[in-house]
Amino acid sequence: MSRQTIAILDFGSQYGQLIARRVREHNVYSRICRADIKADDLAALPVKGLILSGGPASVYEKNAPKCDPKIFDLGVPILGICYGMQLGCQTLGATIVPAKKTRVRADQPRNPRQNRFVCESARLHHRLG
Repeated sequence: MSRQTIAILDFGSQYGQLIARRVREHNVYSRICRADIKADDLAALPVKGLILSGGPASVYEKNAPKCDPKIFDLGVPILGICYGMQLGCQTLGATIVPAKKTRVRADQPRNPRQNRFVCESARLHHRLG
């Protein structure tokens, strides 16, 4: 019997270890991988799903981390968190635009690099549908 594996692609999130631990608490093996791991290497694990972590970058930064676009062809569920969601949407053809209004708790200092982008889900749905 093969082991179920969830691969977590690390884009610099401060919560990567926490995400991995939460997956393992459900008796599923999780492995934190470099964001630029090749799709062929992930397929060799073999993975049952992917989590694209968050991170401090914006998809519009010049040297923002990227993933192998072929990961979206592996046929496994993919969960994108913050930056990971932005990157996944952009890779699949969606336009990422600044949000008109952001959610920041009153007691939380505003971070200028805070993710303020949202996916135009209608365009993504159109491409996938």
